Amino acid sequence: MDALFQIGSTEAVLAIRAGLKDSSINVRITALEYLGQLNDLDSITDVLEMLQDETDPMLITSALETVLQIGDDASIHKTIKFLNHHGDILKVHPVFLPELIKLVSRCGTVENLLEIIAFLNGRQTYAKDIVQAIGDALKHNLEIISIPEILNRLVRVVKDSDENEGVRYSAAELLLSEESFSDSSLLYELGEYLIKDHSMVHAGIRFLSKSGTKDSQELIKSVLATTKDHDIREQCEELIYTK
Repeated sequence: MDALFQIGSTEAVLAIRAGLKDSSINVRITALEYLGQLNDLDSITDVLEMLQDETDPMLITSALETVLQIGDDASIHKTIKFLNHHGDILKVHPVFLPELIKLVSRCGTVENLLEIIAFLNGRQTYAKDIVQAIGDALKHNLEIISIPEILNRLVRVVKDSDENEGVRYSAAELLLSEESFSDSSLLYELGEYLIKDHSMVHAGIRFLSKSGTKDSQELIKSVLATTKDHDIREQCEELIYTK
C-alpha cells in the first residue's frame, strides 16, 4: 500500500481504493488515509458506503476525516445525516465529536452548530474545535457572530484564563475581525478585563481600540504609562497617535 501511495498513478489509486473492501481493518484505515491525501474525489461514494456498514470507531473516524478532505457539500450533508441517524445529533458517539464539529462547520445548519455549542457548554476539551468551527462557519455567513449563543461562547473562551493561550487568541481574532460585531460596551468590557491578564494584553488593547470610546482611549494611555514592555508600548502609541 505504501508503494502504491508513492507511485500515485491512476492505476495505483484504483488499487488503493480496492483496499477499502479488504478484510483487514488496518488496511482499510490506511486506504482511507491515502485516498484522502491523494485527493481521490472519485472514491467518495465508496467511503460513504463504508460509513453505512462499519461499526469500528477507529475506522469510522478515519472515514470521517477522509470525507472532510475530499467530500463536496452533498457528501458532507450525507455524512452528517449518517451521524444523525437517530434524529438527535447530540447522541453521536463522543469519539466522533471533533469530526462532527468540523463537518457541521463546513456544511451543517446554524441549528446544528448551536446544538453542538449548547451540548459542549463548559467542556474545555473541545474549545479549540468549537472556535475553529465558528471560524469556518463565519466564512459562509458573517451574520452568525450576532447570534447570542455563538457570541457568548467566543467571549467565554477569550476570558477563560485556564484555556490555552492560542485558542483564546483565535477566539479574540474572530471577534476583532468581524465588522458585524460592534457592541462598544462589550468591546470595552473585554478590553478592560484582558489588559489585566499578562498573556492577553495585546488583545485587550485591540478590543479597547475597537470600542472607540473615550474611556477606552484613557485605559490604553494608562497601559502605556505603566508598561515597560516595548511591544505593548509600541502598540499603544500606534493606536493613540493614529486616531
